[in-house]
Amino acid sequence: MEMEFYNYKNEKFLYLDNEDLVSNSALIESIYKDYETLEGEVKIINSAPSLFINGYFVSKVKNDITKPQKLSFLQIDNGKISAYIE
Repeated sequence: MEMEFYNYKNEKFLYLDNEDLVSNSALIESIYKDYETLEGEVKIINSAPSLFINGYFVSKVKNDITKPQKLSFLQIDNGKISAYIE
């Protein structure tokens, strides 16, 4: 859990596919640099949950999620993503 994020609502941490994160590291860095506001959501693509940030596919999600959802918390720090859903 991030030091400045307190999970008062019992939000679920998203576990992301490491291979996707490595292959999309340049994209993640670009999103971090080029966008002032980060907006994330989980979309269902080919029956698999996937994380999108500002409209860009970033990674498959390992959690058992069956419906699209907006993120309740999103942070990118040194290329590492912390993402939560309610």
